[in-house]
Amino acid sequence: MTKNMDLHQKKRAQNEIHMENPMLTGSANRQIIRLALPLLCGNILQQGYGVVDSMMIGRFLGFDAFAAAGSRLVRTSY
Repeated sequence: MTKNMDLHQKKRAQNEIHMENPMLTGSANRQIIRLALPLLCGNILQQGYGVVDSMMIGRFLGFDAFAAAGSRLVRTSY
């Protein structure tokens, strides 16, 4: 009976670890994709903001302002 209890307790402890950290279950590819999605969405939104910003500057402020904003964006991005 003691041997069965020990095995049961070990299995229960392993299950508790997996319940606390769901990153340990499932395929690694799925977990990597799940972690990368917020970064990907953030980058897409940031690119969209840059495109709209460039369009507005180019349309309303002119070529010189567009060139100045473009040189600023390159310096602050890297």
